[in-house]
Amino acid sequence: MMTLEASVALHEEKLEQLERVEQPAGDTLAVRRVVEEQVAKSLEELKEEKDVESRKGNIILYRVPENRNDDIASRNENDRVFVTDLLNSVFDIKCQQSDIGKIYRLGRWSGDSSVPRPLLVGFKQVEMKSSIMSSLKQLREADHRFRSVSISSDLTPKQREEIKKLLADARKEHADNSTEDEGNFRFLVVGHGQRRRVIKVRKQI
Repeated sequence: MMTLEASVALHEEKLEQLERVEQPAGDTLAVRRVVEEQVAKSLEELKEEKDVESRKGNIILYRVPENRNDDIASRNENDRVFVTDLLNSVFDIKCQQSDIGKIYRLGRWSGDSSVPRPLLVGFKQVEMKSSIMSSLKQLREADHRFRSVSISSDLTPKQREEIKKLLADARKEHADNSTEDEGNFRFLVVGHGQRRRVIKVRKQI
């Protein structure tokens, strides 16, 4: 089976070949434009697939306390210790330092020192990420230290836009067809890829 990288290289070579062809006229020019559009679309799809693949072992943690001292190694160590403690305490996962391929904060510090940046964690084994994501409800029963933390998958910009649209469509459908206040419900995206959908869960009073 051709690798993703080989497929991308092949499509790029086709584009280069098209660029070397002398400018045709009439119907032939129209055909060339269609081929160029199809090749460009295929390239975008392949690059998106590669981006998804590179993120499949990643999770993003929100509201993890952040140390703002100047020692980067010390900050990273604090984050690693917090993550391993969380996985052990909440998910009963014995995560070793060697199980984590990467860990770093996303974005820049805000002016408010009490607002921590999201923390990206990349696991070497996708199964560890899958075990966490399938047990997120356990965060509700977690120790006070971890209860405010929320966890999501690391999504591509395209995936985030798709989810944003799904949620907007679900809220519009609710507004058009229900007399109940939208605030009484939580709108959650479940599933993956083309099976992704929104479910509506009534909030607990």
